[in-house]
Amino acid sequence: MSEAHDLAVVAAETVYSVLGGGYPESVYEKAMAVEFRDTVADVEGFRYSIERNVEIMYRDRAIGLQRLDFDIELDGYRLAVELKAGTRISASHKAQTRAYLRTTGYDGAVIINFPPDGTEIESCPISSSEE
Repeated sequence: MSEAHDLAVVAAETVYSVLGGGYPESVYEKAMAVEFRDTVADVEGFRYSIERNVEIMYRDRAIGLQRLDFDIELDGYRLAVELKAGTRISASHKAQTRAYLRTTGYDGAVIINFPPDGTEIESCPISSSEE
């Protein structure tokens, strides 16, 4: 995996170790933003944006929007980060994230799940070569 992926997972592990389980996804998203801003932003070349809207194109026409929880770039590697706060990462979550890769052309993506029961976070990397 990429260094961008590793930084996202470490940030998520830090957030989860402080907050634990049971919060809605929006709380983890805000905490991840704080973690990126206060800790990871010191990494040379690291950039991120929150809730970035990306147009879905069909036959050269915009037909809808997808919203990425986080858009990370490090040393030219683009990573979409999708957050979940459920019992597990499902096949539909993976399909949604693969669609993000098709839409954006990014190098990879990671789904990070913050389970409600306090067990370890789950991450699922997805590379653009899986398409």
